[in-house]
Amino acid sequence: MEVLPTVRNALKALVKAYVALNGIHELLPKWKEPLTNVIIGKILALPAGTKVGARVLDWDDPFFVVFKAILCTGLSAGFRKAEMCMAADADFDYTTISRANITWIIKGVPVASPTEAQLLALTDGDYCGIMPAACKNDPFGLHFAWKPIWLPVHGAPTNAARALAAMLISVPVSGAAAATTPLFSLSSQGDPVRHRVADSTLRFFLNAALPGEDTTRWSMHSLRIGAASALLAAGASTDQIMAMCRWRSAGSVGIYARFGPSDYGRWIIRAQGARVDAVTALNTPRVDYDDLFSLLNETAALNWNAVE
Repeated sequence: MEVLPTVRNALKALVKAYVALNGIHELLPKWKEPLTNVIIGKILALPAGTKVGARVLDWDDPFFVVFKAILCTGLSAGFRKAEMCMAADADFDYTTISRANITWIIKGVPVASPTEAQLLALTDGDYCGIMPAACKNDPFGLHFAWKPIWLPVHGAPTNAARALAAMLISVPVSGAAAATTPLFSLSSQGDPVRHRVADSTLRFFLNAALPGEDTTRWSMHSLRIGAASALLAAGASTDQIMAMCRWRSAGSVGIYARFGPSDYGRWIIRAQGARVDAVTALNTPRVDYDDLFSLLNETAALNWNAVE
């Protein structure tokens, strides 16, 4: 909508007066902080018997097996909460990510429905592939749904591929029902993890793993922020981060992929040791004959004066 110049100027004046009275930080957006491998690692290291809201932590309980898979997958693949969990009043449909959206490469061979023995024997070099479902910046699946997310198997405690394998073993779903069962289902009957349950469970986990911290600084979206920030810290380019986190605008990378103190400091140290030889065009030596003409003029004037 076109804004009249007088209205725009009046708004700028009001904002300037507000900032002068309250400070610039009052206008800053309240972004959540990234969840990191370290924080998720602390959650996964909580001992059995820890109170998690009304539940008692048991890492073999299907609920906690599924929630671990959500945490690890969200952190590795940069999923939004809405891509992994369902709203309170939402029903499953074919825009929802399902058990049919995952596949595997085991020992170099594509496997759609691995056996329990195959899942237990996963090793380095194996992969879990996830086909993205519809999302808010791709409601028809035209941009990202055909690009698999490949999660490698490795030994880290937060490894998403192993967490997904454990979920498939703990909450099995028959092949025929895979396409109509949410990926992160709490039972073989397809009970989804709802937004409210995901939010509250994460809060309880954070309170237990980070006592004394202000845990409102993190939310389920912090998994996506953590994925982008980790890729940036690892040296990924903006284009790579956009592709791996499924953004269509580079502006989103600037918001969510953030430098930490060590990364920022490392670049400052590098910059302090750099040799800078940049010069703007107006400050370069002029390539013309002004000095020559000036000398000739001065010589001619001297000669003319001598003749007189």
